[in-house]
Amino acid sequence: MRKTLLALTALGLSGCTTMGDTGASAPVDIRIIGINDFHGHLDPPKQVVEKTQADGSKLRIPAGGAAYLASAVDALKSDAPNHVVVAAGDLIGGTPLSSSLFLDEPAILAMNMIGVEFNAAGNHEFDRGTDELLRMQNGGCEKHTTAEPCRVDTPFPGAQFRILTANTFKEGKTLLPAYGLKDFGSGKAKVTVGFIGMTLEGTANLVSASRIKGVQFADEADTANALVPKLKAAGADVIIVLIHEGVTNPGDFNNPRCEGLTGALIPILDRLDPAIDVVVSGHTHQGGRLLSKSARNIVVQSEAFTGARGAVPLVDAYPKFAPRADVAALVARYRDAAKADESRVIGSLSGPATRDGGKNGESLLGNLIADAQLAATAVPENGGAQIAFMNPGGLRADVVPGADGKVTFGSIFAAQPFGNILVTKTMTGQQIRALLEQQFNDANWLRILSPSNGFRFGYDLSKPVGQRVVFATLNGQPLADATSYRVTVSDFLSNGGDAFTLFKDGSDAMVGPTDIEALTAWLVTGRALPAIGRVERINGN
Repeated sequence: MRKTLLALTALGLSGCTTMGDTGASAPVDIRIIGINDFHGHLDPPKQVVEKTQADGSKLRIPAGGAAYLASAVDALKSDAPNHVVVAAGDLIGGTPLSSSLFLDEPAILAMNMIGVEFNAAGNHEFDRGTDELLRMQNGGCEKHTTAEPCRVDTPFPGAQFRILTANTFKEGKTLLPAYGLKDFGSGKAKVTVGFIGMTLEGTANLVSASRIKGVQFADEADTANALVPKLKAAGADVIIVLIHEGVTNPGDFNNPRCEGLTGALIPILDRLDPAIDVVVSGHTHQGGRLLSKSARNIVVQSEAFTGARGAVPLVDAYPKFAPRADVAALVARYRDAAKADESRVIGSLSGPATRDGGKNGESLLGNLIADAQLAATAVPENGGAQIAFMNPGGLRADVVPGADGKVTFGSIFAAQPFGNILVTKTMTGQQIRALLEQQFNDANWLRILSPSNGFRFGYDLSKPVGQRVVFATLNGQPLADATSYRVTVSDFLSNGGDAFTLFKDGSDAMVGPTDIEALTAWLVTGRALPAIGRVERINGN
């Protein structure tokens, strides 16, 4: 039997599937309802679904928000007695102010109310460290970060769903359970479904090393395959993998054939044991505001699984849902609690600082933040920095001032929600050039760093990998290979995040303020937008 792949996102109906063999009798209909990459968006995230009309025009449909998601899930449950709500990670972390200010407790509470039953931990579930992830599962008000827990609702009950971490090991054991089981039907028509949950093996490159100390992330396919005998022995008739790794779908979200799929999940799928029936994926944010469902007609004969047939139902029009009242009340409670911090004016800016990288890859927001981080760490007691770099993956929202130019704390928090600490290290010119080459190691993921004022570099994509940086200068002078420079980045990058592993080779590390403190201090006296032109793309499409 071929596998069914659900490339899940969050609000609408979507997915990718292949057909399995048809069973012989008495199917038990099971509806799999899936989300991922919720990222604590309690309120609608001001995103849209684009639907192509018959005339080729695009219809832009607002979507998202926990209260609306709850109603959509309820609708999918209502005509399917046998259902399960699952998630493929990043329910928390990288979240808006109304969730992140409160350590994402409201995101967990919302998922409890929506009825999630199993979630595979994504990389962002580890943003605040393993102790805090365990608190998200088990509840309580023990403090593991600089922020105060249980500020609105106390005690915090923790997740009523199971967070699964099959390939995440600490001290020789999985951090949380590797799998869970759920029964559907009864008697000879009873089906037991096993759910394996795991994050991507590359999580160590996406989380600050200090927050996952002693944690190992194992190969995804090897982990899943090794668990098949255990799940079969536990009575599983069907095995579903929930994995925080994904694909890119270049076509319409409702295209069941999904031609042209690419991404890191594909080679994992190719290696999975045929006994694994369904894979639910995430991480790539393809869609970002869609809800997937899969109807699985599971056929049981003599209490043994013999086959399946399945397809993701497609829709021509996106349904509309009213917000569910109890979830809307939760959202309002935390939105109100965040208002004082959110609306506090911290400075001013001459215009919107956007994340759009343009042709060269640098962005106004990236340059602005790099300038702020250089200023915060330039003095000797904070690091003596000469250069700062900002990674595009750390930019989560544009900073848009009000009509009067005023910038609020809520705006800069949305842009940088991770609470990263600035680290200044000594690197030679040769090390910096080698580091800049790491921007181009992955042809499918160019990670162009935004440099601070005074630093420029150019690249040529027509040259071989490892030889693409054609110049790099500081204050108009070429970097000298043997000269040492002081370089500031976030602790995430300092520990090799986003595959910039050479940042780890820097020496004489000095810790500075947080990224939010640096940007606040930079904007407090008012700033003009930085210029674009620090990065030059010389050739290559």
